[in-house]
Amino acid sequence: TVGILPSLRIPFSYRGLAPHKLIAMTGVPKKCTRAAKSGVFLIENLSPPPVNGAVKHSENPMTLQTTEQFLFWCMVINVGLMCISFLLLAMLKPMVSRIHSKLFGVSEDYVNRAAYTFLGLYKLMTFFFVIIPWIVLKLIAS
Repeated sequence: TVGILPSLRIPFSYRGLAPHKLIAMTGVPKKCTRAAKSGVFLIENLSPPPVNGAVKHSENPMTLQTTEQFLFWCMVINVGLMCISFLLLAMLKPMVSRIHSKLFGVSEDYVNRAAYTFLGLYKLMTFFFVIIPWIVLKLIAS
C-alpha cells in the first residue's frame, strides 16, 4: 500500500500497517482515510494548532551569525583541548607510555604511535569540520 503525506506530498510505503499503528510509530495523532478503490491512504495531521506565543521554526531560524559563533567556540574549545593533550603527552610521555603499555599489553613504541596518530586525526578533524567551515562562514558574512 502506498501513502501520501498531504503537507509534504512525499509518497511512502507501509504494507499492511493498520491506521492505529501510525499513531504509535510517529507519536503524532493522525487520521488515516482510504481513497476509493485506489489503495492509497491519505494521512492527515490532527495535532492541535500552536498556542499563542508558541515559537515557529520560521520565526527563530539559525542565522549565519549564530552558526559562525557556534563554530568559533567549537574551534576555541577543540584547539584548547588539542594543546592541553599535546602538552600533557609531551611532558608525561614516559609515564603515559609505561602505564598504557602495561594496561593494554602492548609495547611502549605502539602506545607512542597510537598517541601521535590520535593527535594527528584530532587535528585534521578539527581543521576540516570546524576551522574551515568557520572561515567559509566568515567569508560569506563579509
